[in-house]
This record gives sequence, C-alpha cells and structure tokens, in this order.
Amino acid sequence: MLVVETIGKVRTDYFVKKKAIKEIARDRKLSRNTIRKIIRSGATEFRYTPRKHQPMPQLESHKDRLETLLKQDAEGHRQLDGGLSSGSGVMVQTPRCCPITRPSGRRQRPPSPERLGPGRLGIRRL
Repeated sequence: MLVVETIGKVRTDYFVKKKAIKEIARDRKLSRNTIRKIIRSGATEFRYTPRKHQPMPQLESHKDRLETLLKQDAEGHRQLDGGLSSGSGVMVQTPRCCPITRPSGRRQRPPSPERLGPGRLGIRRL
C-alpha cells in the first residue's frame, strides 16, 4: 500500500527534480506502472478494495462437503479423513504420529532428541 509520504516523494522526484520514471522506480523500489499511476492521478493515497465474493474454482465442487466437515469438527465429531478420499478425487494425508493411524499393539515412546540428532528436529548448525 502506498502512503502519502511515498506519493509525495515520487511527485517531487518527477516534477521538481525532473527525474525519469525508470530512475524513480529504481531509487524508490516501485514498479514503473506504479510511478505512472501516481504521476497521472491526483489521488493522495491508494487503497486496495477487497472483493465482495472470493471465487474458489478448485474447491467449488467440494464446498458443501467441506462446510459439513467443518460443522462436524466444531461439534466435536472426529473422522479419520472425513470421507473425502472415498472416490471424490480429493487426497487427504494423515500424519504417522497421529494416534488414529498408529498400528495396534505396543505403544511406542516418542524418540529422544539424542537419538534423532540435531538435523531431524529442525535445529541447524550455523
């Protein structure tokens, strides 16, 4: 978002200091189209107007099912994959550490940091 100060500096560079649009864009780290927009318009501030309706072309066919699953989740129901992977074309991946996906039998202890080493816990040496 452009603030009034930036717009003022761009106009000063262009009208008073007679700098080229390309030079202003390089100095101010703005695109040339933004510089042109500032110079040609008399506006002192530019705002983004959010959309009233956000299109979801990829999720549109699954929208009803997703809303149902979200309601069930809010109510406390828990399903492994929500029935999404059963032929509807959506792949849901569950983590291996989840108690639902753990094979029955002896419960395993979580690995100690000493056994894993520094690279497996997201710790990196500088």
